Amino acid sequence: MRIARFLAGTGVIVLGVAVLPGIAHAEPAGGTLYVSPSQACSDSGTGSEAAPFCTVQAAADVAAAGQTVVVHPAAYREKVTITRSGTAAAPITFRTSSKVAKAGFFVDTLAVTGASHLRFEGAQGANIVVSGSSDVWFDNALLSLGTLHVTDGSTGVSLTRSEIYNRSSGTGSPIVVDKGSAKTVISGNIAYPPTDSQSPAPLISVDGATGTAVTGNTLRVTCGAAVGVGGKATTTTVENNVVTVSPSGGSCKPPALVRVSGDSAAQTRSAYNLFDLPASAAVYDWAGTSYSSLPAFRSATGQGAHDLTGSADERSNSLCGGRYAPAEGSPAIDSADATAPGALATDFWGTARADDPGVANSGTGAGYHDRGALELTNCMDLGPYDGGAPAKAYGARGVWVPVTVYQNWALPGKITVDWGDGTTSSDQFTGTQTVPVRHSYDRPGTYSATITATAGGLTRTRTVSATTEGSQYRPVAPTRVLDTRNGTGTGGVTAAVPARGVQHLDLTGVLPTADVTGVVVNITAVNPGADGFVTAYATGTERPATSALNFTRGAVVANLATLNSGKIDLFNGASAATDLVVDLEGYYLKGAGDGYHPVSPTRLLDTRAATAARPAQKVPAGGTVTVKVAGSGSVPKEATAAALNVTEADATAAGFITAYPAGTERPTASNLNFTAGAIVPNSAVVPLGSDGSVTFHNGSSAPVSLVVDLQGYYSPTGGLAFAAVQPQRVLDTRDGTGVENSVARPVPAQGVAKAGLGWLGAWGPFGHEDAKAAVLTTTVTRPASPGYLTVYPSGVSRPTASNLNFTANQTLAALTVTGLGPDAHASFFNGSGGTVDVISDVTGYFFA
Repeated sequence: MRIARFLAGTGVIVLGVAVLPGIAHAEPAGGTLYVSPSQACSDSGTGSEAAPFCTVQAAADVAAAGQTVVVHPAAYREKVTITRSGTAAAPITFRTSSKVAKAGFFVDTLAVTGASHLRFEGAQGANIVVSGSSDVWFDNALLSLGTLHVTDGSTGVSLTRSEIYNRSSGTGSPIVVDKGSAKTVISGNIAYPPTDSQSPAPLISVDGATGTAVTGNTLRVTCGAAVGVGGKATTTTVENNVVTVSPSGGSCKPPALVRVSGDSAAQTRSAYNLFDLPASAAVYDWAGTSYSSLPAFRSATGQGAHDLTGSADERSNSLCGGRYAPAEGSPAIDSADATAPGALATDFWGTARADDPGVANSGTGAGYHDRGALELTNCMDLGPYDGGAPAKAYGARGVWVPVTVYQNWALPGKITVDWGDGTTSSDQFTGTQTVPVRHSYDRPGTYSATITATAGGLTRTRTVSATTEGSQYRPVAPTRVLDTRNGTGTGGVTAAVPARGVQHLDLTGVLPTADVTGVVVNITAVNPGADGFVTAYATGTERPATSALNFTRGAVVANLATLNSGKIDLFNGASAATDLVVDLEGYYLKGAGDGYHPVSPTRLLDTRAATAARPAQKVPAGGTVTVKVAGSGSVPKEATAAALNVTEADATAAGFITAYPAGTERPTASNLNFTAGAIVPNSAVVPLGSDGSVTFHNGSSAPVSLVVDLQGYYSPTGGLAFAAVQPQRVLDTRDGTGVENSVARPVPAQGVAKAGLGWLGAWGPFGHEDAKAAVLTTTVTRPASPGYLTVYPSGVSRPTASNLNFTANQTLAALTVTGLGPDAHASFFNGSGGTVDVISDVTGYFFA
């Protein structure tokens, strides 16, 4: 294994990979000095961040107790000598400014002479020499092509979590502790020579030193030993190390991996080491005797307690940022002596010790430290990844996220989701698992959901965008958007729509957003030259075999339509031209709006019948009548709009009805048009006034009777969301479409026809998302006698309300919104004394 290192800003690569969080540093009191080879640097300055020193030596010459020297990662081709000291409470610290682990600053040589209380973090060099000094600590160092030499009675020198490699053939040991040095700690390091090294010298040489701890290192050898102890060294410990033999480019045979001379053997302790070596290799050379067998070694010396031989294989763990660690099943796992002198609480990477749940603890102390410099730990990741798939929609307001937790170990944990609407949810998981978390919002829209997974002390967080599928309604004051008689919506062209011609209407400049999924418009045919119909459909799509409006020659006929696009084509299906007028009443939006609440059709007004609230009287010519909707009956005060069926009766002169919010100015639009003696119904979706009421204006020169039935209402909370569809015929008794057994026959007097609408909706991840109500354009034709049509959910009692009122031989269309029965059918009741044909086209549906 080679660890990737890069001297940022220098172009010098010193072998390596893994980018990890840097070590957190506490700034001691005393201020900070800076070193950087920038254009602003000066060795004669103060070493400020704005004007740093150019060389490390310049900072070393002035650094005082408690100060930190922050060195920019670069190659400083200099020999640095440090003679200044800190104090135990306020050491002098040299550290890299890099936040990338294992990336530091490079100097050719670093000599610490007669100094004390120094800290080096991220120092890299060819040679480091500590002479006659005390309390000097090197962490995350890199020694390449050189050595660390602790000499001349130095005390309390530590080399931890560092990398030592690239010895040339014939050179001595890269780490040497000699000449009476005491209490040296060599712990958590990785050391290895190149494969072509023929040097017989040990990686770590302890010669005549006292109290040296060689603990928890990963040492790879070719032709030399891992550790050599001699020169009457005393109280040396060699514990928790992993020693492996790497193939050599030469023909050398490695000596015993741990060599202890006879004059040092009695004062040396070796235990809890793991040796990965060829069968013929010797493990120990102890006091002149070579041992290939650990049992024989233990029997002869009393040393080697808990030593093991076996595979020391390591693996790069992608969940841990590519860091190397013992492979699962390695005897190094959870088997070290945590109480060994110099044992660290973290490994080479700065990772805390972790208890592998799949391995029995055989170590001492905590019992679960791993041998060597590397600790196998649980790492965790969490998907979906940033930039990946966001939350998936289901139903009107539901979203779900397939959250995948990845772990090395099968630890239990919890997924918590902050859904961005003030609510949270939690789910359990174990190990690597995909958990579908889901949520239903009160209102459709786009939310930011934060997913947090926790397990074994680890936490991972992702944020995803959650957009619901359903659309909600935005009512508007009725607005005229097309009138072929005066050029409104046609670019100023005043011309009737020709026979079999198409009038294009683009509402994108009228609608306030591009996220509109449906529009509600009132379409009126004025003075057609022949009987016919209007088909309304999305521009750019194939014209469906449906109708939004049916008319007779010379009539003024209106009908409400819900369409799935703000760009509309209006086809004149007559053999003569007709003028068309279109009024916008509202639109559906993917986002915050109002949900639809269907109700059993309820009569709100019948001017022909006296009530406690008002006597029986027509709406006078040019007069108005106001009806309370919100806060009355089943409609709450918060309702914003009402879906109504409005029927004119008893007219003695032609005219129109305009419905609008009570208390507001009457718009220049109409909801239904009538002639003398006609009974004309139409649906309307009308915003409610501030008091929850709707006003109806009689635009005729004579009084008229009005009947108003409530079909549903919209409110900001709850309710159903909308999905538009391309118009499709679901019932036609003339040809048997949608009729049982596909038999063409009219609906008999007082009879019922049914249309199956169970296919509405969509298949989602949790089953079929059924429609709860359907938006239909329903037409009656060829009625044998006057009457009415009531559309309602099948399987429930028929309400005392009507959707269309017709006379004999009349063709009449109206928009109807109906709930669906348990069998997903809608019923069409013929309330007349004769037969009638019924045609119904679906243009959208409401769902939960």
